[in-house]
Amino acid sequence: MFNSLNSFTFMRQDGDSTLTAEIKADGCQEVVDQFISFMRGCGFMDVNIYAAMANAVEEHESYTESLKNGIESGLYETIGR
Repeated sequence: MFNSLNSFTFMRQDGDSTLTAEIKADGCQEVVDQFISFMRGCGFMDVNIYAAMANAVEEHESYTESLKNGIESGLYETIGR
């Protein structure tokens, strides 16, 4: 099987210091897991990391629901219609 690992770089600059994490990952979950580790290394607590992620999920769900409602009401048309 062909393995095409993608490269990602996370960087935090604060004054004269820079924290950089370079990773290679093949899947979304691995990238997210590595980003969580990076955020921990930057001093963020798990409760804050996961609360921010939960907010992003809620925002996405609200957005997709508004699109769904717009399509059902005729405000938007689906592609290929």
